[in-house]
Amino acid sequence: MPKLLLFGPTALEFYEHCTALPSEAVTFAAASRHSLVPYTATVGALQEQFPFLTEPLHFTVAEERDRRQRCAHCHVAPPSLREGLVVPITGDVFAPPPEIALIQGSRGFDLPRIALKGSALCGAFAITRDGHLTGREPLTSPGAVERLSRTHRDLAGCIAVRSAVPWMLPRGASPRELASALALALPTHHGGYGLLRPLLNQRIDVTRRGQPAAAKRYYVADLCWPAQRLIVEYDSDAFHLTSSQHYYDAVKRTTLEEMGYRVITLTSRQLRSLDEMDKVAAIIAKALGRPLRIRTRNHRARQITLWKTLGLLR
Repeated sequence: MPKLLLFGPTALEFYEHCTALPSEAVTFAAASRHSLVPYTATVGALQEQFPFLTEPLHFTVAEERDRRQRCAHCHVAPPSLREGLVVPITGDVFAPPPEIALIQGSRGFDLPRIALKGSALCGAFAITRDGHLTGREPLTSPGAVERLSRTHRDLAGCIAVRSAVPWMLPRGASPRELASALALALPTHHGGYGLLRPLLNQRIDVTRRGQPAAAKRYYVADLCWPAQRLIVEYDSDAFHLTSSQHYYDAVKRTTLEEMGYRVITLTSRQLRSLDEMDKVAAIIAKALGRPLRIRTRNHRARQITLWKTLGLLR
């Protein structure tokens, strides 16, 4: 019975929708005990089971002769992958570990796109089949990506991924939250604002000072710079919040401010406007004690490219 081993772009698409990793990985040798050949029938069955996978699908094969398949793009497994582990998805379908999928799928990507893809793997959300968000435990961490990129030096893309690791932000709760954090933190020559990197979804326990206003024992800040006592809260659509959500946000903000934090709200409308984001970034930079100074030539053009990469502009 032929088996399928997803490769790079296709594996990354699967992990975007994956709510949890299987508990037990298997060796490449065990997965490839039977042929790793993507025949038309098996590829069709995979597409029926996972309709969110886009064509052309990419698979890893064990031998050069197995690359000649018209139904998919095939890539021969390098030596380091043959000695590693793969993740069973279902039946006879396997995927490389998330870190390897990122390396394989990053060939030809620039640093911001790799940082975004890596942050998503390190994030606390998945995309359901109907396009909604659901929570999950992160599939990996920047540290694990760093280690695997050094272990699998024979994979094209490992150097590019390793250079993007410092910009991978873990525990993001949504694509827009990641986009806002990367827009603020990425260097100006990549179109960002070059600000200090924030912590995402940082738990802040309520102190005695904040207890009179608090409705909970702790709050979670979207973007947080603990040393500077600064928080940025992302409102996906402030105009469509319910009265209870408005109340919760007001109590949260009051409590955090009473505890000595400055809270800045960032809306989706501001995030999509470069002029508005320039204003917000300047305010954040001043609060961080580092006034915004952009000396990169053609920064607006680079910014437009970055915003498109982050899915903020079409």
